[in-house]
Amino acid sequence: MTPRAKQAALLGVLAILFLLLILRAKPAGPPAEAPPAPRAQASNEAEGGRSFGRGPQPKAVSPDAVPDIDVSAFSRQPEGSADVTRDLFKFKEPPPPKPKPLPPPYIGPGDPRFVGPLPPPPPPPPPQPPAIAFQFTGTFGNPKEPVAAIVAGDRLLLVRQGDVVDGKFIIRRVGYESLDVGFVGFPEKEVRRIPITPAK
Repeated sequence: MTPRAKQAALLGVLAILFLLLILRAKPAGPPAEAPPAPRAQASNEAEGGRSFGRGPQPKAVSPDAVPDIDVSAFSRQPEGSADVTRDLFKFKEPPPPKPKPLPPPYIGPGDPRFVGPLPPPPPPPPPQPPAIAFQFTGTFGNPKEPVAAIVAGDRLLLVRQGDVVDGKFIIRRVGYESLDVGFVGFPEKEVRRIPITPAK
């Protein structure tokens, strides 16, 4: 209990004791007749003056009649009081709200703690065309239907546009300085251009 609260409780007890003393001093029955006034008072009344001291006088109380004060009652906490430290003259701020719990961290399929179905495997990479295994050495014949000379290992082959070499390569275009080569089983846009290589 704070000193201010103790002081307020003590003042309240003193006020109650003061009221008890006043109630005990007040007579229970009808007031007794006042004793005859002294001569000086009678003469004052005869002369038209006012008299003082009328009414019952407070009764003297002996110290034994005053009840004992239990000092331990000031330090006891009243039952049912939730907050005895609250000051009525000060604004008490409410406690801050509790922080929200953080969401659990994400556990991916690669983590050993992962529980759940595995994702489908990635699609296989698209097939790559084979490497061109011959060299373009030159162009011969009619310019409208040119003939390309290619060297594959120890072989010399003459090919035109549309011919298939070794079952893998398709001659797409024959030029004077380059040769466009496609691939069997691949789209037509899959083309490699090889430059002319002079024969040694």
